[in-house]
Amino acid sequence: MMFELGYVRPEEVPQIPRLAKEPKAVIYSPLGEATATLEVVLFACKPAGAMLLQEAANRAGVGSGVPALGRPTCMALPASIQHGTMTSLGCIGNRVYTGWVRMSCTWCCGEKMWRRSRRR
Repeated sequence: MMFELGYVRPEEVPQIPRLAKEPKAVIYSPLGEATATLEVVLFACKPAGAMLLQEAANRAGVGSGVPALGRPTCMALPASIQHGTMTSLGCIGNRVYTGWVRMSCTWCCGEKMWRRSRRR
């Protein structure tokens, strides 16, 4: 579908981060209510919030230093597992299907980095 709409070109696919294997399940829940082992912590936020989260990660010594990603937003999830933290500037699908029109950034932290930052 993304090809048919011209949103992603076939030659871009190799650069899109993806999971090493297909997950058995994907669970989204508020962080405080999470009962499963976390692989990624996702924050929907305004740019100022993403900036503060990234600065806090850097201060805690767990920031990735990887530049912010563009579209598609979903690539930030596997990228944060690979690199530790990730900021995504979002994509139209993210805004349309989630209703996060004004939350123009997504900030993700891989599980290992989340644990390290929580210990400090």
